[in-house]
Amino acid sequence: MAQVIYTKYNKLRRKEFRVQTSIYEENGRRFVVKRAVCPESEPHVDRMLDRKLRLKAIYRDMDFVDAEKTEDGVRFEYLAGESVDGVLACNPGEERDLKQTFGAILHRVLPDEEVCEPFKMTPEFKTVFGDVKGLEGRAAAPLANIDCILENIIMNGEYLTCLDYEWVFDFPVPIDFMRYRVVHYFYKAHPEVERIVSEREMLDSFSLSEFECALFEAMESAFQHYVFGGEQDCRYTENYRQPVTTYDQMIAEKQRNLHEIDELRKVVGHYEGVERKLRKIGLWQALQGAQKVGRKVKGVIAGER
Repeated sequence: MAQVIYTKYNKLRRKEFRVQTSIYEENGRRFVVKRAVCPESEPHVDRMLDRKLRLKAIYRDMDFVDAEKTEDGVRFEYLAGESVDGVLACNPGEERDLKQTFGAILHRVLPDEEVCEPFKMTPEFKTVFGDVKGLEGRAAAPLANIDCILENIIMNGEYLTCLDYEWVFDFPVPIDFMRYRVVHYFYKAHPEVERIVSEREMLDSFSLSEFECALFEAMESAFQHYVFGGEQDCRYTENYRQPVTTYDQMIAEKQRNLHEIDELRKVVGHYEGVERKLRKIGLWQALQGAQKVGRKVKGVIAGER
């Protein structure tokens, strides 16, 4: 008999989007089931089934996790592996490396531009993203999975697999908005990367100006309102949401802490060497200053442990 090892409810969404996500384990194997929380959300769950084949024709360099219909929902294959988000955060490299790596990843996780079309405003787009001006003529995906953010993509060797295709729209959505979204949510999850390349610099490297990003911020705000509704707007509930740390994020934080401790130990070693030299030449006043600095640095190290 399958055992539940994890369950999440999207209770803050509008009724037509409320979904229960559960991870099960049976005979040593895991799988994921998504169910409608109420009758109003059943069509939303049912629409997940027909999306994989349609998406595969648009996203040619990435696969999508398998799914099948069950009696009360949709069952997805459980894929173990490292997320692209975690791998990139743990190994950002220098500025040039990070920009090049990010560019290569975006090329793979966004729709093939050969299948794109010039953007035209539609009533469906207005309903989800608002009546945003200044988007006409941009390259747009005819079928857009806007949740192809890096934490939803598993890396297995050279292969990439997207775990989530809940938010797929079959009307044109600008590729640049999807590009902005991938960058923005990566930096939101990993603000420490700002010390290598800022979010603004990364967006500039993809020719996304501040004006364009303001348009995309408006689209994102409208989308969140579409999902969560007016009374339970996610911008309000964000103040009460508890942060969640993934395994990849914990490993990255541990590595950063160890690196900082090593650097501080080098500083302590330097001052201890200075102290020995000063003792030999009898500069006691300078020695006391060095000892004071050394005690402060040692205190910092003790506090990091």
